[in-house]
Amino acid sequence: MVEEKRGESATRVSREEMAERLIAARERLARWAARDFKRRQTPLKLTQTQFAILQKVDHAEGLNMSALAEALELSVPTIVRAVDALERKGLVTRQRSSRDHREVCILVTAEGLRAHEETRRLRHERLVPILTCLSDNEVEGLVAGYEALVRALPDSDPAYTRAC
Repeated sequence: MVEEKRGESATRVSREEMAERLIAARERLARWAARDFKRRQTPLKLTQTQFAILQKVDHAEGLNMSALAEALELSVPTIVRAVDALERKGLVTRQRSSRDHREVCILVTAEGLRAHEETRRLRHERLVPILTCLSDNEVEGLVAGYEALVRALPDSDPAYTRAC
């Protein structure tokens, strides 16, 4: 019984230490990704928020501002500003919903699709050489770890959720 408690305690400390390491690595990676995204000349100088909007609307066309804000976990004013900028760049349009004429849906234009795909391509071109610095096992472990972490999140996408 005492050994079980010691084992649990050791595991808890180990998990806490791992959590700290994971948080530190995630913060460093997030800072690098944000700086790298800004440094790279993305098509039409897209921001990360604008890119995320194009990606979400491309996969679920016809979202209104509220649904888009909820899906991206951003405020409606942030979404409105970003959509305004995307519309000025000719990457999205606003259209009245056929179901409810009070509702305005966001649609990606052909130019928006091109900008989104070009930005995705540039991101992949940047990431692949970095991944070559890792062994195949490290890359597979990294991907498997991220996927497992997403599945374990209590409020993650239902497509990934599983009970612990």
